Amino acid sequence: LEMPEVSLLKVETPGTFWVRFRVAEDGVATVQKLSELEQRLNDLSLSVPGCLPNPTVDQHVLVKSKEDRQWYRGKVLHLLMNSEAVLARVFYLDYGEAVTVKTET
Repeated sequence: LEMPEVSLLKVETPGTFWVRFRVAEDGVATVQKLSELEQRLNDLSLSVPGCLPNPTVDQHVLVKSKEDRQWYRGKVLHLLMNSEAVLARVFYLDYGEAVTVKTET
């Protein structure tokens, strides 16, 4: 059985960790396809508001990064309420990090 080469991104516990496949010479086409898919997703998301409309805990969502303005897969961990807005703590599924984002109420 041939095992793919991966880079370890983050480890929380022995059962919770994130890896990214390493690209072999013949994997260039795969990386290009993934880049094209990411671009299509970002193009499509231009018509989507930047806020989450009425999210629920454990809901899978797309979250726009404040840093690079790209969209990433996420999962709502919990909701926070303050006097100004409802916020959602969202876990980036592919990167092992969490962010807090404003929701649409």
